[in-house]
Formats: sequence, structure tokens, C-alpha cells
Amino acid sequence: MYHMDSDTYVCDICGTQFRWEEAKEDYGEIWECERCAKHFCTRCFTKAHGITAFSEMLQGEMVSCPECYRKSIEKLSVWVRLGATLSMSKEEADIIFGEDRVLAKKCFARLLNEGGFILNGNCYAPEECVAEMNQKHETNYDFPRLDFDI
Repeated sequence: MYHMDSDTYVCDICGTQFRWEEAKEDYGEIWECERCAKHFCTRCFTKAHGITAFSEMLQGEMVSCPECYRKSIEKLSVWVRLGATLSMSKEEADIIFGEDRVLAKKCFARLLNEGGFILNGNCYAPEECVAEMNQKHETNYDFPRLDFDI
């Protein structure tokens, strides 16, 4: 926040007051987020994300406050259904289609993790999964954007 009467800026997180381009020993400098216009000090950013993230943020596209930075690096996730052909040996097929479901699951997961499949069918994110992702991550993606025949 800028105070015109004293020509100072206040960190919106910790409340420390700065002059622009003034460095304070324990707080660093004051910055303005180019995404939301909040003011924050070096100390508040590094407290939230560390000095390495602070350096990376400054070298990136824009200066971001701790909250906007968190949102920019946050990985979104959505459950999808993948149409694929699984390749396996006869022995692996015997396990996967056999009676021991615990062993079948382990074998199936190993085949997937080793890349033993080819995507070659309908791949999509169900509408309720997109809605859940939108709610969780404060996004507004339309359904059915992720719907492909590969």
C-alpha cells in the first residue's frame, strides 16, 4: 500500500514501511506484484517460498507476490479416462486376468509405469471431474475441452 503523505510503501503481508528502492536489513526491499498490485517485502516472499524461488521469480516474466507466485507454480490435476492398448507378455496377461487381484494390480501398474501402452482411443475428462478441478483450483474451464480420439 502506498502512503502519499509520507511517500512510503507498506508491505501488505507484514506491515513494514519502506521508501521505494530502500533496503532494510532484515526485510530486504519492497516490491509490487505485477499480477495483483499488492506490495510485499523480500523477507515475506522468501519466508513463504525460499530464496531460490525468489531469485527464479525475479528472473521470470513478472514480479509476483507470494500468493500469486504460489498460484503460478501450482500444478492443476484432473482425473481423465484414457483409451489405450496395453502390451504384455502371456505371463503378464495370466497375472492381470488371474484371480490374485493384488498381484494383478501391481503388474498392471508396472506395465503402465514402464510405458507398456499406446494411447489410441477416446481420451477425455468427465464433466464432473472438470467441475471438481474448477472448484478446487478456482478455474473456469469448459467441458468437454479435454475430449480427443487419438
